[in-house]
Amino acid sequence: MNILEVAILRSLMVRDNWDTLSTVIAQDMFDTTASRRLYTFIGGMHEESTSNLSLSNLKLTVHATLKTQTGFRDEIEDIINHMAELDDIDTHTLHRVVRRFCARSLSMKAIEYVAAHMDDENYDPSVPGGLLTKASELGLSIDDDVVDYSEDLPPNENVRSGVLGYGFSEKFDGYLDGGKGKGELSIYVSISGVGKTSMLLLDASHAAKLGKNVLYITREINKNKCVQRLDQCYTHMDKYALTANAQSVMNMRSKVPGKIWIKDWSHRPTTVADIRALLLKMAQAGKRVDLLIVDYMELISAEFYNSNHPRLNHTAVCIDLRALANEFQIPVSTAWQAKRAAINKLYLEKDDLGEDWNVVKTADIIIGLNQNNEENKGKVMRVNIIKQRESTNRSVMHLFADLDAMRVYETGTQEDTEEVEYGAGNTDLAEGSEAAKEEQEGLGGRTASNPS
Repeated sequence: MNILEVAILRSLMVRDNWDTLSTVIAQDMFDTTASRRLYTFIGGMHEESTSNLSLSNLKLTVHATLKTQTGFRDEIEDIINHMAELDDIDTHTLHRVVRRFCARSLSMKAIEYVAAHMDDENYDPSVPGGLLTKASELGLSIDDDVVDYSEDLPPNENVRSGVLGYGFSEKFDGYLDGGKGKGELSIYVSISGVGKTSMLLLDASHAAKLGKNVLYITREINKNKCVQRLDQCYTHMDKYALTANAQSVMNMRSKVPGKIWIKDWSHRPTTVADIRALLLKMAQAGKRVDLLIVDYMELISAEFYNSNHPRLNHTAVCIDLRALANEFQIPVSTAWQAKRAAINKLYLEKDDLGEDWNVVKTADIIIGLNQNNEENKGKVMRVNIIKQRESTNRSVMHLFADLDAMRVYETGTQEDTEEVEYGAGNTDLAEGSEAAKEEQEGLGGRTASNPS
């Protein structure tokens, strides 16, 4: 039994699905006579009803119609029983599956026509050509929703909802109209070793500090290293101080308002389809994700690898990640390796994004991380906006970046002159409260500048 056909037939029991999909799904697209006949039963019941159909009523209709054809009736009833065992399919997945189902069915008909009639005197190439053209069109889209400009949002309503800042500078977030928005793909770019992963982890810690839930996909470092560096984001401790203050760190973790879920795929190839499946599974479990972080994009595999044009695989991953952001209406942050030739440039530019210009075209926000050897020793980082869609602003900024303690902020700000105490990332502890005093005592009163 074809489980795909069973799933599609089940979905057609829903009135909205029937209204949308019956215009593109034909009876002869199904493989078996039983599936084709069941399709006609569903269509006939929809003509008599405006609501969703039930499997029990479908069975009754089949039994009432096929009174004497018991063998054929049993085949159809077997399909209905399998339909009852399947879960409902979300709308996006359903439409994607149906597009593929219809496109492949029409393609197969084209192949069958060529095989059957190639040697015929009256062979008409327009027949398989027309089938393949229709298959291509169905493969592109069956979603005909459009927006009426005259009835869309007024100018005084925010068209970029759920914007999240980057956390290291309010001024920098202001350059980007608040930061990264829902449905947008944001990319950090740098040469190797400057701090792409660190900035992504800082993104995650900042979002969770604001009460947002983050899904962090790591293909770069393992989950244990991610956890350690997240601890550093909140405490600004080095790894030795974390070990010495383990209980206080655990207390701090419990007080972070948002969740950070880490999926360690550092050991295996991963596609955007894998990430999407995980997001759907988490949604079904009631785990809301407000920000997706992928560390990092070049380590994600294309679903269908193109060995003739390897760079196009990066294009496919980038497009799929942005589509994921739009589907789930969340910001997606990731990273990209700059060309080796960019190592001596003052600021990275669009031409420095590896070998794939399509990444530049697809991303909504691209941020360059720039640092030479002297700046690395002095814990200085230069950041610049390479691309954004909200304005032509291409501002640059200097940051203090102590990535050993995951402490990053704009130079020249008040924080630049403050001595930060270990555990300062615990924003839930009010200054001067008993809990804060206990936390400070538990940490031994040590500071980031004096860990001894």
